[in-house]
Amino acid sequence: MESPKSKYYLTAKKFWRTVVDIEKTADTSELQQQIEFHKRLLNIFQAGNFYYLVFNMYTGEVEIISEECENLIGYKPEELSLPFLMERIHPDDKAYFLNFEYKVVEFFKSLPYEKVKSYKVQYDFRFKRKDGHYIRILHQAIQIDYDENNFYRTLSLHTDISHIKQEGKPCFSLIGLDDEPSFLIFNSIKRSQNPMICLQSESEKF
Repeated sequence: MESPKSKYYLTAKKFWRTVVDIEKTADTSELQQQIEFHKRLLNIFQAGNFYYLVFNMYTGEVEIISEECENLIGYKPEELSLPFLMERIHPDDKAYFLNFEYKVVEFFKSLPYEKVKSYKVQYDFRFKRKDGHYIRILHQAIQIDYDENNFYRTLSLHTDISHIKQEGKPCFSLIGLDDEPSFLIFNSIKRSQNPMICLQSESEKF
């Protein structure tokens, strides 16, 4: 579904383009293997219905969205684009989303290449379904296509956790795999500040 590219979306796209300089054509077979492997890994942590998508960091668009999205958010894959998905995020959660994505790119830019595979991104936000009702989405993401200089694609899973978390501010964490440390970020939004830089945070290892 086509949606105007808002300043909100374009700001996020600027963040993503700081970690990729060139567009890379995907090896379809290899990409599918990566999806199946990581989908099984992430599925271990699922607490509700979910769908997955593959995100292209260079174009700022989704390349693949699984059919399960219709059951979860009411839209068919062909109806969706990333700008449209981002606009369906609750207005009060959009500043959190931007700042979370900024933290993601800054974290992975600073991470040694050999440790990229050992981290999963996790945060939540409220999302407006096609029927107009909001649900709480848990966003999980793993890098699946990257090299020493560029991050090309990520695999993300969106899970409905409304039955677990009905209220409260969005939370952000970096989950370490293979015995790497994890980080929980505590956030507060000051509405009077620029939403691009309004997230104050403290991190805690666990």
